[in-house]
This record gives sequence, structure tokens and C-alpha cells, in this order.
Amino acid sequence: MADLQAIDRELDLAREREDNDARVRLITRALAMPEAQGHRADYLDELAYAFQQLGRFDDAIDAMRQALAHGWDGELDDHPSAQALIADLLLRAGRTDEATDAWLTAQRRDPRDPRLYQTAGCAYTDIGLHAKALGWQTTGLELALAAHDHDGDMIWMLTGERAESLDALGYPPDDLQLRAEALVERQEQEEQARIDAFYRDRATNQPVAPRRASIGLAWFPANEYTRALAIWPSFAADYEHGPYAAYCARLELLLRNLKAQGAARLALTPIAIDDYLAWCTEHDRDPEQSDSRASYATELLEHHDASTSWPPQRNHPCWCGTERKYKKCCLRAA
Repeated sequence: MADLQAIDRELDLAREREDNDARVRLITRALAMPEAQGHRADYLDELAYAFQQLGRFDDAIDAMRQALAHGWDGELDDHPSAQALIADLLLRAGRTDEATDAWLTAQRRDPRDPRLYQTAGCAYTDIGLHAKALGWQTTGLELALAAHDHDGDMIWMLTGERAESLDALGYPPDDLQLRAEALVERQEQEEQARIDAFYRDRATNQPVAPRRASIGLAWFPANEYTRALAIWPSFAADYEHGPYAAYCARLELLLRNLKAQGAARLALTPIAIDDYLAWCTEHDRDPEQSDSRASYATELLEHHDASTSWPPQRNHPCWCGTERKYKKCCLRAA
């Protein structure tokens, strides 16, 4: 058991570093140990993920199938089911006919889940099979629109992705596409009205002082955020060790609050940790303290052109770096 605990400690470090080669090596060692049998399915699930990140799709398929055989029944971040993940991996491995059968198996198991159709559409789009993608996206969009309680996220994604497939195939928007786009437009207008109401509700008669009229908010991009969680315990506690999306949502809401208080100019100042640490050493500041980050961000805002103005236009890329449009990303923070 002591050896397995040592492997698990090394695994934790490999996860923090996103070192998938190390994860494969360590999980393979763990799986060879009798003490790991009770957690075999979870180890195999993580092994499949590490193989996937390394582009070793055949190995990932084998590991995921073994995980299912050992009773794995957990949830996946990017796929509605393990069967859908296997189908996606088969496509990426170039095993198209097998992938078709796997997608149909996933469909039989859950025929009314729009997310399944959206995932399949993305998988086929990624390898350039736009006609295949369009069929899945069409069914998924029909299901999403027919749902009594519209799933706004899913309708937005399917509408945009289906438009790209139609365009790639040289097809004009059909009645289904036009109906979905009209609904999305109404939803966006309603969302903007809610945001405008938020600003009105939070407005105050005590505007931000002139010296704070321009504010640069310190922001760790995705890779730096993961590192900041690892090296500064108080920062990790402040953000509850949460995912990057939750961190960005909190910054978005803070920016809205500052705007409601009358700040004339708002910007996000990305922090590169190595440069920040050097600045803290030079200025005798504690890098773990939030006021140090704020001072550093203010200096960057005043002396450099490294900041990102906020808010971006609704159809421009989101400030957080996801490459999604702002209106489909942090603008929707709640």
C-alpha cells in the first residue's frame, strides 16, 4: 500500500504539471499492483485521458473499454457518455466505420439527448466530414428546439456549428436554421437586457474616485492560473481550487460591478508569473498578496500595452482565451 500511495503522490504532481507521459508511466505501474484493483476502473479512465492528450488514440480506446469492463460509470467533461468518447476516439484514430457503429450504439442508448448529437457533429467536423456532421447537428437542433424548457447553451452551440457545416457544404440556411437563429437572437437580446438591468441596479451615487477611474484587473491566463493555484495556498483558497471557467466568471462579475460604480476604463492585465515574481523581488512585495497583484497590474496598465480592454464586442473572441465569442462565454457569467 505504501508503494501505491507514493505513486499517487507522484501522480498528483504529474497532474499539476499536465505531464501526460508521466501519468501514463505512473498509472501503468499502479495497475500492476494488487492494491490498485479496487480503483482499477478510475485508473483506466485517467489512463485513457492521458493517452488521448498524447494523440495515442488506439491506446486511449483500449483503456476506456477496459475501464468500462471494470465497472467505470463516472461522468466525462467533454462527452455525454463513455460510448460517445470511444466513438470520437475511433474517428480520431481513422477507424471511421467502427466509429459510425459506436455513434449509433450511443444514439440507441440515449436517443433524445441533444448533447450527444452536438458532440458527434463536432467530432465529424473536426475530421472534415461535414455532411455527416450536418445530419447529427440537424437532429440535435430539432430535439433542442422541441424541448419544453429550451437549453440555451445547447441551442446556441448547435445553431452556430450547424451554420458552419451548411457553409462548408455550400448550402443556404434552411427553415430549421432560420428558426433557430431567430430564437438565438431573441435570447441574446434578453441577455443584454438582463446585463443592462444589472448595471442599473448596481449603480451608485458614489462613483469611483478619479485616481481609480482607469482600472487594470490582474488576471492569470489558463496556464498561469493552474500554476498560481499550486504555488499560493491563499490564492487557491480564495478561488476554492475551482476550474478556470469559474475563476473567469468571478472576474467578469467584478468588472461589471466596477463598471456600475463608474470606472471610466477597465482592462484585464495578464500576469506571467515569472515576470511577476521578478517584479515582487525588485519592489520587496509579497507575491501571494492580492494587493501586490493589483499594484503590478496597475503598473503594467500605465506603462505597457499588454492589457486587454474590457468588455470586448459581443461577437469578438472572449477575453479569457477560450476562442469562443464573448457573447457565448464570459458575457453569460452568473
